Amino acid sequence: IFAPLKDSGVSHFVSLDEPGDEAQAFDELLSAGAMRVKMLAPVKPGDAEADRMSLIVFTSGTTSDQKPVMLSQKNLLSNGCGAAGMVFAGERVFTPLPLYHMYGMTCGVLGHISQGRTVGLSYSLKFMMRDLVLFKPHMVTAVPLVAEALYMRTMMILKKMGAAEEANAYFEAYFSKKRLLMPETLKAAKKEAMGEELCRMSCGGAHLNGKVLRDMDAMGVQILEGYGITECGPMVSCNRNDAQRLASVGLPLPDTETDFDEGEIIVRGLGISARSASVP
Repeated sequence: IFAPLKDSGVSHFVSLDEPGDEAQAFDELLSAGAMRVKMLAPVKPGDAEADRMSLIVFTSGTTSDQKPVMLSQKNLLSNGCGAAGMVFAGERVFTPLPLYHMYGMTCGVLGHISQGRTVGLSYSLKFMMRDLVLFKPHMVTAVPLVAEALYMRTMMILKKMGAAEEANAYFEAYFSKKRLLMPETLKAAKKEAMGEELCRMSCGGAHLNGKVLRDMDAMGVQILEGYGITECGPMVSCNRNDAQRLASVGLPLPDTETDFDEGEIIVRGLGISARSASVP
């Protein structure tokens, strides 16, 4: 099974299941790493250079034909660290997005790891809700589909409890600046739907329904929307915890400049891809 991979240059294999003759057990790898840290053994530096290409990722083709974008080590890390450093996410972040999308990879994983946060991944939308509740995250990296699914799940639970009208009355009062206490039924529904520790989400990739945005905020789940495209690594801008404007994409990342020219957004920054790969 490993022969084709060896031919391509892979030299080390780790098994999450039963180890074999050619694969090291994952637990053994963790133990060896812990021992190395304990002994303060020097870590061999990698040979990656800042401008060395790290990934070739195809754009979605939203505004033009799909094209392969070349992203360097500098593009990924400056973008991920810049995005994660602007938002207080808590200790645990849940990312149900596929890692072949730059939003999931850069903003959902790399950026949070750079800040020392624990990242939970879900490999399937089918099990996303189960995994989220089990992981008990403080923050979720999401697209509107995920945010709306969590909202609808909460409202369905409220309906079964016979408390949907009470929740809707609370939502209306909340945004009329009447700061009422959250109903106990809403607290219970939120806990069942998404866990009691979830208090914020980052959201991008498409337009988010305004009612979902406002009602989730009233539930105590702050949704920080942002904007980006693959060529930018992908994040261009996002809202902050204490500098948020609902239904906006926030402020540019550090070391990122934006401008407008004849209806187009012009971006300059460290996360911007230098060029696209050649397409045969």
